Amino acid sequence: MSYGACTRVSLVCPVEHTIYGDYFTLGATAAFAATFGLFLLAQIPLAIKARTWSFGAWLAAGTSFELVGYICRSVMARNPWNFAAFIAQNLCLVLGPTFVAASISITFKHIVLWSGPQHSLISPSFYP
Repeated sequence: MSYGACTRVSLVCPVEHTIYGDYFTLGATAAFAATFGLFLLAQIPLAIKARTWSFGAWLAAGTSFELVGYICRSVMARNPWNFAAFIAQNLCLVLGPTFVAASISITFKHIVLWSGPQHSLISPSFYP
């Protein structure tokens, strides 16, 4: 049987045949969304105060992606057949950590410059 037309959990479209095969826990997904929302609200003033514009921008982008991803998982907790929420959460939860890693890699150059380029095997200009 094809489940391509399923949009809601029913007898014809059971939750066991969704991509994850079960419901997400709404409390957990909402807690992660709230946590990433708080992190985003906290890091914006910290980045402004520390004047770390590129680091703060990339970190805010990654945290925003994580926030949207967990909001979409919260939507899927109510309806695991929601394909748009699945695509959005999948995309956001894959790209979010990539932006966070980019923000960290931007700082490597500055760490090497601060500690002394003579201690690094790679020139600081090659880190970003």
